[in-house]
Amino acid sequence: DPEPDAPPFGGRLFNRTTSIGIGGRQWTLVMTSRPKFEDRIDWQSPIYYGIGGGVLSLMLSGLVLGLGQSRSRALNLAREMTGNLRAREAESRRLAMVASRTNNAVVISDAEGRIEWVNEGFTRITGYTFDEVKGRKPGSFLQGPNTDPAAVAVMREGLARGEGFNVEILNYGKSGQSYWLEIEVRPLLDASGKLTGFMAIESDITDRKLAAE
Repeated sequence: DPEPDAPPFGGRLFNRTTSIGIGGRQWTLVMTSRPKFEDRIDWQSPIYYGIGGGVLSLMLSGLVLGLGQSRSRALNLAREMTGNLRAREAESRRLAMVASRTNNAVVISDAEGRIEWVNEGFTRITGYTFDEVKGRKPGSFLQGPNTDPAAVAVMREGLARGEGFNVEILNYGKSGQSYWLEIEVRPLLDASGKLTGFMAIESDITDRKLAAE
């Protein structure tokens, strides 16, 4: 016989005791598992479920953390790219201002050597306006009978290779008057390193050449 103070249904796996009020009286309700129910319990599945749930929780935590870090990296990259773009735009504006105000001739061409832009210095030296030369190759209208073929070859080879070069050449202006130029040509590349065109800075050295004769 059980001891007097022993709880009813002692030794059961699941027990719950609660008090409820019915008809103005307090009743004690005792709930406990039965032996047949306990025999059918699968003790391994909860362990597997617990392990699986733990692993899933870790994976989800890692995913959330990874997404947070990716977003942070993306924001930092966007800020860096924006800063770089603004810096390049500012530099481009400064270069454009210098090119437009210099006494030298400045010519921007595409990768095939066709003119895309010239400054006022070009118009002053050659007599040609931008509208007159846009889309044309400089050699097609600036070279003349006394232009040195060797200088022309240097220019053609440099353009064909997509490389920079320096050359002195005798050109002819719109009026037919000849003049000497010292030309420095540099390739223009995009962010991927692809050739997009050339920039030529041309200095009038006619007086120097005449003084040397």
